[in-house]
Formats: sequence, C-alpha cells, structure tokens
Amino acid sequence: MNITHHYDPWEHLIVDDFLSPTEWDALAQLASEQLKIFEKYGGNTPRGKYIKFFDYDLFPNSNKFIDLLPKSRTHGPLKKINHIAIQPPGNDYGIHIDNKSRINTTILYFGPEKSDGTILHKNKSPMVHDHGQPEYSSEYTKPVEWKQNRLFVHNSIDGVTWHNYKSADDIRITFQSFLVDPTLITPGRQDLDFLIDIC
Repeated sequence: MNITHHYDPWEHLIVDDFLSPTEWDALAQLASEQLKIFEKYGGNTPRGKYIKFFDYDLFPNSNKFIDLLPKSRTHGPLKKINHIAIQPPGNDYGIHIDNKSRINTTILYFGPEKSDGTILHKNKSPMVHDHGQPEYSSEYTKPVEWKQNRLFVHNSIDGVTWHNYKSADDIRITFQSFLVDPTLITPGRQDLDFLIDIC
C-alpha cells in the first residue's frame, strides 16, 4: 500500500495497491455478480448508473484515512455506507460536491484496466444544494488518473471539493465508501437502510 498526500486543487489522498490479492478477488466476485444484473436490467438511478448497497463493510481498513485529511463539515457520530457503482460507456456524472451527510468519501477504482478517474476542480462557487452544479466556471481542473486498485480519498468541504467523473468507452466499475452523519441524510434516501457501524 502506497499513500500519497496531494494539495492541488484541494487536499486529497491517493492510495495505490490498496487491496491485497485476496481482498481484490473477493470484490471481483461481487463485481461479476452485479455486472450481470446491470447488463440484464441497465442503470437503476436517474443519472443512468447502477448502484447496489451492501449492509457490511467492504473495506474497513479505509476508515483511518479520514484523520489524515483536514476536518471539513461539523458532524455528530459517524456511520458508514458503501456500494458498488457501475456506469455505462459515455456516462458523465456532472460537477458536484458530495451531499451534506457525506463527511468522507473513498472511491476504489476497480475496472476496467483503462478508464477515466476523477476530475478535480478549482472552483469558487458556493455549494447551494445536494449535488448541485457550480455557479461559476472552474479556474482549472486536475485529474486523479485511473489505475486499478487505486483509492481516491477526500473529506468534503463546502465550496471547495468540486469534482466530476465519467466512464470512457467501456463500463466503469468503482466501489464507493462514505463516512456519514446519519442525522444529515435526507429522509427517504436509501442510505438510511444501509448504515454500518464503524469498527
């Protein structure tokens, strides 16, 4: 496991070779099962992605990274949610800051071997609502390049941690994990059904 700290355009971590071969194989089995469902039924979200939540912690050893980053939002006791996300080719998830309940975001780049990572934006727009678009154009962008078994980690900061991501010419598979404040989750959101105690 190789951890590097980055500050441009805002503070984040990149962790390469995050999972052991045994851990990778376990997630590969999950990915294979969920990919079959996606190929049969397609996306299950308004933005065209397929999301499947799990009621157990997919990679508990990621929790430590929250303390390596600047504190952001005020929050109470945290829980964890995690899911797989499968994007069809050419699917673009627009510029946003993660919703108010998500204090820490951890994204594992899984498959395919080559794809697009995450685009980080230097943007002074205030955050106005859940996953809303920025008011101003970005001053510049910087990519977190795609690499299998790479973890991209950040703590959400309102008005700062603008980012977007897309799939290239192939299906894009990531595993996503969030440390959340349950009191800030919008009532009715399925996140509430999959809260996990932090070990």
